[in-house]
Amino acid sequence: MVGADLHSPNFVKLAEPYGVRTEGSEALESALREALAADAPSLIEMPVGMMPTPFT
Repeated sequence: MVGADLHSPNFVKLAEPYGVRTEGSEALESALREALAADAPSLIEMPVGMMPTPFT
């Protein structure tokens, strides 16, 4: 777009009111149960290790 400065929103800040960060399978199970019971939008962040590229 000519003459427009487009910026992506800060997705981390947007997600904070809706989400929870988990680590480990037990924490993920608990977070899933809580999200499903909330009957509201939810976001669960689960850090993972390096993944292979799908383009090889």
